[in-house]
Amino acid sequence: MIASTIGKTFLKAYNQKYEKDYSAKEFFEEVFFKIFYDDKKYLQWITNSPFVQGIKKGHPPNAEQRAEKLQKLIAKISDGATDASVAIGYSSTDVLATTSGQVSNLAINIDEQEIYASWIGGGFGIGVKGGFSMYINEPKVLMTLFEGWHYYRNFLQEMRRLRPNQIDTWNGQWLAHAYNKRFFIKNNPLSNFEPFNTKKDGVMELETQTWVKVVFGLSQVFPNSTVLAYVFSLGQTNKTVGFIPVVLPKVRKVIHLYKKLFGENQYLKDANTIEKIFGDKNSIYRACERGAIGIRALEPKMIRDLMWQSDKKINYKPDDEVQVVSFRTYIIWILAMLNNEQLHQLSKDIVQLFLNYESTSERGKMTKTRAIENLMKSKSADSFLQELLGVAEEATAEEGLKLLELIEQVNKLGNDNFKRFLILLKLQYTIAKKQN
Repeated sequence: MIASTIGKTFLKAYNQKYEKDYSAKEFFEEVFFKIFYDDKKYLQWITNSPFVQGIKKGHPPNAEQRAEKLQKLIAKISDGATDASVAIGYSSTDVLATTSGQVSNLAINIDEQEIYASWIGGGFGIGVKGGFSMYINEPKVLMTLFEGWHYYRNFLQEMRRLRPNQIDTWNGQWLAHAYNKRFFIKNNPLSNFEPFNTKKDGVMELETQTWVKVVFGLSQVFPNSTVLAYVFSLGQTNKTVGFIPVVLPKVRKVIHLYKKLFGENQYLKDANTIEKIFGDKNSIYRACERGAIGIRALEPKMIRDLMWQSDKKINYKPDDEVQVVSFRTYIIWILAMLNNEQLHQLSKDIVQLFLNYESTSERGKMTKTRAIENLMKSKSADSFLQELLGVAEEATAEEGLKLLELIEQVNKLGNDNFKRFLILLKLQYTIAKKQN
């Protein structure tokens, strides 16, 4: 089962790094239990497991009771129990229950080391907004998360009002932080780290991180790799999205383009806003819909809206810093999707040509401005090229060459990519109009 696989991958990496020879059972008893369960505040709540059975609200088990619960779990595993209360992610005693997962009619012999490995692996879920978690079977990721466990345990001990049992949420926050090269300081790892939120009743809890920040963090550490994420949810109802490739080179592409077109210092200044815009309304579930997470999954909501509403008005305030960054981000995403950086300069040149055309209008008349606005509302490439004829009739020889280049590019684009290119023109046109 996937949690067992994750646990074994981690244990191999741990034993190599620290020159140990722990079995899954030994590690569980000597290390994992002490971090996760040997305290009045747990890191993780596994429904129906011996660690939570019999606990009443406001009456956490003492040290002696915790030791008894550990022995009860060990005894159950020794007796051959393999249901979800003793093996993380496995099927429940009622295989039709909503809390049952990874059910199979194959006769699989489950060694007790596999079960202990499932507990270890079960601690590595990376929680993101949308109610889902991810397992990533990469030793480097797992070792990074393990290092973060100790900080979470310390916070739970030191912060009296901090809510326990949020290990997946912690993992998501910690991974995004530890892999953020802009802010993470190796010698002071908790600097710039503020994952907590205080509720009205004064209880503190961890805020759930966005999948975008987690993926952007991964792209900084694995810039040339595609990692496989297992996306799931364990709760009152178990849900499985499945194994989803996260194509990190494509994620890095949007960052590279931003730096190239607007400068690295500008990117560092804008990065937080950029990460909020990419995939801003896409849940992790929606991001997985096409079978992989890459550039398409990062689509900003504004672009999606404009794809469906070609006549939607675009507002732009050049003195609004967030809006300026937003427009840059929209432009970058479209260029990455079109996979053609040359269209950036072409779109700017064409917009200037349109403005020149408008400037030749007779005094007090808006005919040519309306012509450009109608052109921008085109529903298809054919109607766009038809509307372009009026502009072409008044073009200079130099402008004519530029229009021929535009026509050539439009004819290469499929329907969806034409719509994206038209949005690129609209964005550049709106910016240019305000600047003029």
